[in-house]
Amino acid sequence: MVKGLANAVSGGTFPKDGSVELTIVQIGVSGGANVEVDHEVVTASNANIVASQIAGLIQGMGGSTPLACGFLLLADTMMISPNFNPSKKQIINIITDGGPNACCDVIGTYVGSPCKTGSNPLTSTVSARNYALKTLSMTPNQDLITCELVGSNLTLNWLMTSIVWPQPGKPAPPYSSNQGWVREIPTFGDLEEAINEKIKAIVSPKKSEKVTSTQINQNINQNTLGINGNGERRAGSIWLPQNAVNIANVNGSSNQISQNINQNALGTARLR
Repeated sequence: MVKGLANAVSGGTFPKDGSVELTIVQIGVSGGANVEVDHEVVTASNANIVASQIAGLIQGMGGSTPLACGFLLLADTMMISPNFNPSKKQIINIITDGGPNACCDVIGTYVGSPCKTGSNPLTSTVSARNYALKTLSMTPNQDLITCELVGSNLTLNWLMTSIVWPQPGKPAPPYSSNQGWVREIPTFGDLEEAINEKIKAIVSPKKSEKVTSTQINQNINQNTLGINGNGERRAGSIWLPQNAVNIANVNGSSNQISQNINQNALGTARLR
C-alpha cells in the first residue's frame, strides 16, 4: 500500500504545483488512528520528500480496524490546516482490504473503544463519516468520499451504500465528479495504477494564467471597440483605455504587450 501511494505521489500524475494539500491518517495504530502526513502542500521541490515519508510508514499492528477513528482524526486534522477553506475541493479517500471491526464513538478520542449501546463497528463508522461531512462543510457539488477496496470483500455493498459520498455510490471506473465510488482492485500490487487513474480523473493541476497572443488580440480588439464607453477617438485612431493594458498585462513582457497593443490599435482598430 505505502509503496503504491508513494510512487503515485512522486510520479508524474500527482499535481506538484502547490494546488493539492495531502494529509494521510493510518488506522489500526495501537487500536486507533494516527496522522502520518500532516497537510503537506505538494510541490516539485518536496514531492520526493513526501513520497519518502509515505514509503517509510510502518504498519501499526493494533489488532483492530477502527475506521471511525480514522474519519474523526482526518476531519479534525484537515479542519485545522492553515489552508482549510470549505470553498476548495475536498476529497477523502479510503484504502482498505476489509471492513471496520471496532467502534470509535467518542469524538476527540481517536482510539477504538467498546461500542456504545445500540452501536456497532459499521454504524460507528457511518456516524464518524457524517461528522467529517459536517465538520469540513463538504458539499455534494464539489467534494467526494471515495474508496479503493483491495481484494474480494463482503464490505463492498456497505462501502458503496453507506460510506462513499455523495450517494448513491457507484463502482469505478468510470469515475464521477458528483458521486462517491468504490474501486475494486485485485491486489495491493495494483494500487499504484488505481491511484494514478483516480488522480487523473478527479484532481486537475492548477491552470496556467499565461495569455496567448490570440487572447491578447481578442482582449485588445474588444477594448478598442469602446466597450462601456472606454474608447477614445483621437487623430483617426483609438487610444486604448487603461483597463485594456491591465487585461493584457498578465505573465508577459510589458514591452512586447505594449507593442502588440499599439499594432492592434493603429493597425486593426482605425475608425473611418
